Amino acid sequence: MDMTIDYDANRVLIDGWLQVSFENKAVALELASRARKCTTLSPRQRQLLPEIVDHSLSALELLSAGWTRRQALWTGAGARSLYEASVIAAYVVGSETSAERFYQDGLIDIRDIIESLDAQSSLLGEVAEFKALVGVLRTELSELMAVNQIPPKARHLTISEIAEAVGAKPEHKLVYQFLSKFSHSSSVTILTRNGETWLSMVLPLLAMIGLKEYMLMLAKIADGLSPARSGS
Repeated sequence: MDMTIDYDANRVLIDGWLQVSFENKAVALELASRARKCTTLSPRQRQLLPEIVDHSLSALELLSAGWTRRQALWTGAGARSLYEASVIAAYVVGSETSAERFYQDGLIDIRDIIESLDAQSSLLGEVAEFKALVGVLRTELSELMAVNQIPPKARHLTISEIAEAVGAKPEHKLVYQFLSKFSHSSSVTILTRNGETWLSMVLPLLAMIGLKEYMLMLAKIADGLSPARSGS
């Protein structure tokens, strides 16, 4: 008995959403341009919001490629990135303090990367050029950490903490674990890779979540640029 779900039933809907999203790429880029020039935003918000839009457009491309090729891994990775971008956009738009904290997170992550590189340098043997590069990076980062008043042992925020800060904790609990299962080499991702029934169920849901979050991300940034909000 053929238990395969009718993939075509969802394909038309999602293909339409993708088409609209790509046709409206100019709208997203215009939104990013407005954010760069918006005087009611802090300098850090003006820096970060266009980068969030650009990141989301790349994630949208990944989701689209995964959907077209019926790859749950690509679709899931794109969808998870779009979900994260939506939550982060709400956080950065929320306040100057939040935007500054998220920027600091990038420096904290770089610190952790440099520490990892330094630890791995011993595996490469006595490679003077590599060790010198790590030393330069460490010096530059130390200066940036000091300028931005980041404690040496500060830890980065998790996406769960950011979701909680913007009041999106219930949704985070609902979708994030699901998206993560299909954006990593998890057992379920590998086992269901060529299962038509599984793909017919999972792919549309991954794509729908990602596309919804992409539209929400743009809406959150647009709301942050609105005159009503600026005047409040």
